[in-house]
Amino acid sequence: MKTNIHILPAICILCLCACKSGNASSLNKNDVIQDTIKTFTLPAIPPMMTAPEQRADFLVKHYWDNVNFADTNYIHHPEVTEQAWADYCDILNHVPLETAQEAMRKTIEQTNVDKKSIHLHHRPGG
Repeated sequence: MKTNIHILPAICILCLCACKSGNASSLNKNDVIQDTIKTFTLPAIPPMMTAPEQRADFLVKHYWDNVNFADTNYIHHPEVTEQAWADYCDILNHVPLETAQEAMRKTIEQTNVDKKSIHLHHRPGG
């Protein structure tokens, strides 16, 4: 029994060394992870759409085209995402109800790519 007690620390040390020797990450110490979110980019409205109604219609239907909803990094940038959502809600007021409903359905479908992203603005206790 005493022999097993003396061997146990040696086994633990060997296990720790084995774990340490593996390369857990492909990143070097000098590598810097680049942040993928800097600003919100609106879609380019085609120049032939000159009437405000046409432009608003296009914008609500394509507002989120430049957003990768599977990228959960958006969660860490409320200064970008909250303003984008607020602006989107404002634009919805400038289109007919049916168009707004269609655009919202499309947005919800896009966010379902990653269930974590749908809770973008959920904050515990808030």
